[in-house]
Parts: sequence; C-alpha cells; structure tokens
Amino acid sequence: MSPAAMLATAAAELVAVDVTTLSDDELLAGALADEAVLRQVLVAKAAVLAELDQRGLTDRRYGLRTATYVGRECGSEPARVHGELKVGKVLRHLPDVAAAVADGRLSFDHARALTRAYNPRVAAGLEALQQMIIDLAGEHRFKRWSDELRGIVELLDQDGGHDPNRDDAKNKLDVTKTFDGVLHLAGTLFGEDAEAAAEALNAKADELYAQFVKDHALTPEIEIPPRQTLLAKAFIHLCQGGRAVPAGAKRPRPEVTLIINADDLDEVFDQDGVKLQDGTTRRLLCDPDLYPIVVDRLGVPLDMGRVIRFASDAQRRAMRLRDGGCVFPGCDQPDDRCEAHHVHHWRFGGTTDLAKLAPQCRHHHGVTHRVGWQMFATDDGWFWWQTPSGETFWSQRHGKQREGPAPPPR
Repeated sequence: MSPAAMLATAAAELVAVDVTTLSDDELLAGALADEAVLRQVLVAKAAVLAELDQRGLTDRRYGLRTATYVGRECGSEPARVHGELKVGKVLRHLPDVAAAVADGRLSFDHARALTRAYNPRVAAGLEALQQMIIDLAGEHRFKRWSDELRGIVELLDQDGGHDPNRDDAKNKLDVTKTFDGVLHLAGTLFGEDAEAAAEALNAKADELYAQFVKDHALTPEIEIPPRQTLLAKAFIHLCQGGRAVPAGAKRPRPEVTLIINADDLDEVFDQDGVKLQDGTTRRLLCDPDLYPIVVDRLGVPLDMGRVIRFASDAQRRAMRLRDGGCVFPGCDQPDDRCEAHHVHHWRFGGTTDLAKLAPQCRHHHGVTHRVGWQMFATDDGWFWWQTPSGETFWSQRHGKQREGPAPPPR
C-alpha cells in the first residue's frame, strides 16, 4: 500500500471514532494525539509541496502553480496551501528544525514563525543556530520563544532588523513607451510588496490559463499561451481591473486621446502619432460615450439605432437579465466585468440595439475581435460564433450553452 493510501486509511478510521463514547481520559489523550499526528502530517505535506514546487511539476503539466493546483483539486484555499508551501521551502534549509517538528520537540507553529523570520540576510545565521532555537522551545512557551526568536533575528540582521518602510522606498518601476508603440517595463519590488504583486499576478495568470483551457477545449483554434504571455496578460487585466467599480455603480469611462483623420476614419493614431492596430481600434469603439433614442412601451431606451454608439445603463440592465454575464460558452465572468460588444459593428453600419449587443468579458471580447472570427445574433436573442476554420458554436445564457447544432458557416 502506498504512503498516501495508508494515510487515507488511518484518517478514515480516526474520523469514524464516535468521540461521545470516549472517557474523559481517552478524550484528553485523543486531543494530544491528534495534535501530534496533525503536526507530522503537516510537516510531511510541506515537504511534498516544496518538492513539487522545486520540480515545477504542476506548472509543466497543468500550467498552474503548486498552491493553486492543490487548492483547485482539493477545494482548499490556495493562500493557505501557499503558506504551507513556504514552510516546506524554508524547512529544506533547516533540516534539524524539520526533524524537531516531526518528532514533537517543535510545533508546526514554530516552523511557521521561523518561516516568517527567514530571509536572505539572516538565513546563514538561523541555519547555524538551529539547535539553540530548538532548545529554547523546550525552555519557554510559544509566546516567549517567539520574542527570543525576534531578538535573535535582529542581532543577525546586519541592516538592523527588517523594516518594511525601507522596502517601500526601494521599490522601483520604470515605464518607457517607444515610437513603435511598445511599452517597456522594468522594475524591482521588495518585501511584502513583492509577495503581494507576485501572488496577484500568478493568481490572475492561473485564472486566465484555466479560461484558455476551456476555450481550447471548445475550439482548438484558441491556443493556450505560454506562462510568460499569461503573466503579461495578467498584468494588463490587473491594471484594467484597478479602474473597476462595484456592481451597480456607474462605470468609469477611461479618458483616451485618439487622433482620427477626417479623410480616412479607419486610420486612428494615439497622441504620440502611433497608428493603432485595427483590432485595438474596434475594441476601443465598443465601450465609451454617446446617447439614446428608441424606447420600449415602458419608456426604457433599448434600441438606439445609429443615433448613439454605446450601450446605455438600461440596456446593460436588460443584458444582465437576459444573459447573466459573458455570453462566451464556458466563461464565468459576471455582468459587471463585461463590456458591451456590437455584434454588427457600429462602424460598419451596425445599430446600438439590445438584440445586437452582447456582454463579453475583456478576454473573450478580444477573442471575438481577432482576425477571421465572426459573431452573429439570432432573432430570438442568442448569439453564435464562426472561427477562421469555419467551426461554429452557440453562446450561453446564465452559464448554460444553447443546445443543438449551431448554424452552418457563412
């Protein structure tokens, strides 16, 4: 029997015990035994997580970081798994401490405290003082031991102790835009800021990867990007998301300066004179500011014809009720993270009418505007796509894709 199977069997037997039948002494002994077993399981788990991360296994196989993959597969909180992973990484450098946790001389909380204290400036010192730190735990309760550890770390740190305020002053980010329209980023983050940025970027990249996997399964023409591209997309999404507003609040409109030549309305340039790609232009034209004309029998403006270009709040509410969020099948982005897409583009004679407007998340809005992709609306309020190779598929409403074969290619 494998170690995992043995552990699962032992855990099942433990859970099956009816604690109400235990005597007082058995209950007291059980609480201490459970704590000891949990400590050993946690240190073993931390070691497994650290080895998984060292090999990059979950990233190579599934495109997900270790903590995100384990959290997804087990229904656990990835942040907690990430914390256990960090402990495992540090214990690889503190083998005496790892052995002390396993045999009960230290608790897993001691290991967590050491993980928080461990940084490159004091690493060598902590590795050399492992036995002293273990002995201190035998002499003092956890709170006093923590205070002693803090004092040791401050003595070891030649910079006089870690001060997060100094990290803030050292954070640097250079942003340069060249004449070819390319934005170059270079920077360095320290301390908690570095941890927070890495966590946010990787979490968003994992989310995008999962969406690309769904999209690729639906239509193989949507390729799954490499990790570096996913991280770049994650950075863009987080920047754009920073301008988001809570559900129900009025959406902010980004102020973008575009230069358009009256003799050629298809030629659009930014304020530096760089011509925008056509796909970029079409996405920008989908969701900024103008106003209504045709109303329904209740007086609600739903069909705007050619008088205004952009969806009104009333139309957005109607789309939310009709579609419940992004209409691309398999997407779970809610309405407040969607943009209003003109199925028949306004620039090519389309109208701002509810039947021709579809809520799409930023990612799938970009997919729809790719060269060779086409999106169509039906008379009964559904939508369908045609890929460059001629494959067709239906949209979804409230997370459920329309059944039956999609219309034949056009």
